[in-house]
Amino acid sequence: MSGFVCPNCKNETQIFAPTTGGALEMSKEMNVPFLGSVPIDPQLAKCCDQGLNYFEEYPKSPAVISLNNIISKIRGMIENNN
Repeated sequence: MSGFVCPNCKNETQIFAPTTGGALEMSKEMNVPFLGSVPIDPQLAKCCDQGLNYFEEYPKSPAVISLNNIISKIRGMIENNN
């Protein structure tokens, strides 16, 4: 997770200070691709609780945009291996 997205103003706030480089640094150390980071969005949990599709309910949210970018990277990696 990369930060918290306010459900009212949609601004992202870093609530976990990056002290060690996080997943990006770890992926470099492990020699694996860094797929991306996903901001914390309370609307995601709400959709899960209500059985709603988060991607359809909030298609322009920062988390959905990040998740779609990660999905695109994975698809590209799969296509390049076939």
